[in-house]
Amino acid sequence: PESVEKANSLNEAFQKAEKHGEKAFIAGGETVYRQALTEADKLAITKVPGKHGGDTFFPKWDKEKWKKINEKTGDEGLKFQEWIRANTEKR
Repeated sequence: PESVEKANSLNEAFQKAEKHGEKAFIAGGETVYRQALTEADKLAITKVPGKHGGDTFFPKWDKEKWKKINEKTGDEGLKFQEWIRANTEKR
């Protein structure tokens, strides 16, 4: 879509989003998620039930620093979760 812009670094993504008065939406891989996690103020996570092969996953994160604000269960047990950073001022 026209409203989607690709960035080659987190810094570039943040600059592009700011230029448009928006926040960056990060669509990983694992390394990108790990780097962005320290800057994020909201997480949108989809949990897929079962054991799955692969070598790339969302990194471990401290759920104590986050508050789940929404969860919906979809088809085939998919869970869609929204989390916001807990106990922090608006970033």
